[in-house]
Amino acid sequence: MCRVRRLFAARRPVVQVMVLHSVLTLAAFSSGSGQAAGKDRATEAPESSKTVFAPTTDTAIHVDWPRKVRNRAFSEGEKLTYSVRYLGIRAGICSLEIPRIKEMGHAQAFRLVALSRTNSFFDKFYKVRSRFESLIDTEGLFSWGYLEDQNENGVIRKRVSDYDHIAGVARVTSYPVQKRKKRKENQSPKIETATLPPACQDVLSALYYLRTQDLQVGQVYRLPTISGIKSYELIVRVVREARVKTPLGRFQTLELLPEVKYDGLFVNKGKLHVFVTNDEYKVPVLLKSKVAVGSFKAVLIEKRLGQMLAVSKP
Repeated sequence: MCRVRRLFAARRPVVQVMVLHSVLTLAAFSSGSGQAAGKDRATEAPESSKTVFAPTTDTAIHVDWPRKVRNRAFSEGEKLTYSVRYLGIRAGICSLEIPRIKEMGHAQAFRLVALSRTNSFFDKFYKVRSRFESLIDTEGLFSWGYLEDQNENGVIRKRVSDYDHIAGVARVTSYPVQKRKKRKENQSPKIETATLPPACQDVLSALYYLRTQDLQVGQVYRLPTISGIKSYELIVRVVREARVKTPLGRFQTLELLPEVKYDGLFVNKGKLHVFVTNDEYKVPVLLKSKVAVGSFKAVLIEKRLGQMLAVSKP
């Protein structure tokens, strides 16, 4: 316990170690926003996120992209729950869920929700109740929008990103940071725009796109990705096969090594290892990382198939 207290005194570096949201979305390397892991029940929305996410501009126009991705990996109704340990200590729980498909005019999108909570023990040091949402086109599996609603130790940060693939523009709305003891009233949000690469991913949709691919050892995937107004190339290497033990049983998996290439340079190379099932579902069952101030591990503890896959599964 004393060691945990000393590490939390370092503030943000330790929080970044426990970036469960980023881990689950292959973006532990993304700059800026670290999230800590969740609690025993990840079904409740944090207090700061009672509004339903919707894009801020009209992105309801259907686009005939060069690709239409075949998806047998996930569907509406899927829910994955992970238990996180930091330095061997249980820290919390995070869930990834597709509660429904959202109608967007002539397009449809998977509404993907990621919730993270620290448990009662870690609440004493750094309480986290955070929510992230992605709108993933059901045909092209690119992102229409992304919501970040973070509540970390009484500090609330909220950002809504709207991706207009027709105009090739990302519109990002950042709301004033709110602190528990220093509330800011009547401050306007900051709105920024940036060029949007074709069929661009957010940090959540990137993982779900990869789940639909026929991953093979030795392959390298390069995905155009955006976080805020920063675009970068997400590079994912399939490095080896591995057998992984979880509370749900043993799984034959593929180990993925994600890296970020930003402005020609690699950022946080090789810090994260993601293990997905070596089948058509590519479910992430284990995520782990080692950094200067310790290590963490997120392991799958509950899995619910989506409605379409649950019906069609033999």
